[in-house]
Amino acid sequence: VKASPGVLTAAEARASYCAAARAGFRSFHAFTAMANTVPDITNITGLRYIGGNPYRPVYLLTLGGAAQIVVKGEKSQHASASASIKWGSKLMKNAGHSEQVNVKILSQAEIQQFAVAGRRLLPNDRDFPTYIEFGAMIVWTKMPFIAGLSDSDVYGKGAAATDAVYDKLRKADFWDGLGRILAVDIFVGNFDRFDADGDFVNKGNLFFRDLGHGKAQVIGLDFFSARDVSSGESDLLLPADGMYNHLQILRDENARQAYATNVMRGIQASLLRENPQGGYNLFERDTYLTLLNSGIRAGANELRTYLTGKIATYAAANPRPRIGAN
Repeated sequence: VKASPGVLTAAEARASYCAAARAGFRSFHAFTAMANTVPDITNITGLRYIGGNPYRPVYLLTLGGAAQIVVKGEKSQHASASASIKWGSKLMKNAGHSEQVNVKILSQAEIQQFAVAGRRLLPNDRDFPTYIEFGAMIVWTKMPFIAGLSDSDVYGKGAAATDAVYDKLRKADFWDGLGRILAVDIFVGNFDRFDADGDFVNKGNLFFRDLGHGKAQVIGLDFFSARDVSSGESDLLLPADGMYNHLQILRDENARQAYATNVMRGIQASLLRENPQGGYNLFERDTYLTLLNSGIRAGANELRTYLTGKIATYAAANPRPRIGAN
């Protein structure tokens, strides 16, 4: 199938991701030392559970009485989950234009610090020891604490909260930003925000960062979907029949338009469900749909640029030996 100019095909997408991710997985320790702005976990002075579920517990840590980071567990039995999380973070940060996304995998020493702090600071939390005992079946991650974070889940929050979310959606840069985030979600197989058809399946995973003065930025947090311990999850290193079909959205205009339309319908329906008298209409201006579509396309192109650049870097650093060379 011939691709549109400048847009990666499904075959290119799979080959690029797998080549880069496998190379990065082999070089994991070398790359975690690069551009690591998340502090090492030492001297934990504060620890509290802030949400999640039995598969994805989330904790807020205070280090040395000052710096705060978020630690999250992703329950998975697949060895490649760490590589998928690491590369998902890189892709979301660079191609998804979510600069605040910076997810790192905890070292064994950090997990030990975390476990000791949990026993000391959360003595009555009976779930915490169980999470630690999952051992290799849970991947512990850390990320910066992002102030001013909110989401689009308005269920039970009333008209005022729904109006506030709608105001954030009526900004042109929101739709371009969401499109770029969705390009990465589609590429890594994260359907815990919108599914492969564009249905809005998790309202709590559409995040906004408050910039002040009535402005907000959409952020691509939660890009790895650990559905259960036996599924393929958001992991393109675990092939299965038909699992790459959704990549057509990144290269086919008709598929992309249908997907983008369903995304907007789902968001609008979630607002009207909470406040039927709100009169919300995201389709009153064709601009929003156009921006969402073009954002997905731009994200796809940036994925290609970023990954091919990484592959070239790896190839230069690790040249293959010539056949017949001594």
